[in-house]
Amino acid sequence: MISKAIKDFIFLPLRIIFDHQKVNSFGLTSLYDERINICKKFAQGKVLDIGCGEGNEFIKAYGKNGIGVDLFPWQGVDVICNGMKLPFKSNSFDTILFIGSFNYFQDKTIMLSESYRVLKQQGLVLITMINPIFCYLRHKIAWWDKEQNITQKGQGAFGQGR
Repeated sequence: MISKAIKDFIFLPLRIIFDHQKVNSFGLTSLYDERINICKKFAQGKVLDIGCGEGNEFIKAYGKNGIGVDLFPWQGVDVICNGMKLPFKSNSFDTILFIGSFNYFQDKTIMLSESYRVLKQQGLVLITMINPIFCYLRHKIAWWDKEQNITQKGQGAFGQGR
């Protein structure tokens, strides 16, 4: 019997092309779920998910104390902000996440500085990103993904707008 990890590797192109519900329906692990699972292993305490996206899925899966922020008023987002100036007190969070969102920030230095401002000492910053080639392909073919379509049109670049 082939392990799930081997099937996930073999069918990586499907995992890139389709949304996570469709990928899961094939019995594979979506890239999104893979990221969520990795972050769940390491996240601790109060969590801030920057660029949480529609549904605020990590915070729901984490099931503990957490806040999801995004530039857009997606369903489930706790706080709407651009992330470059976070509306939280210094030293507020034990873990800060960028689950596939870090590449959208125009000024990563400012974003990281602001993240570290709200991070407690000894806190964790977790950044998940797929291979740049896969990322490029996914953004070009993700016609079904509302978040991808908005960011492709330049409306989703954190640091612009609000």
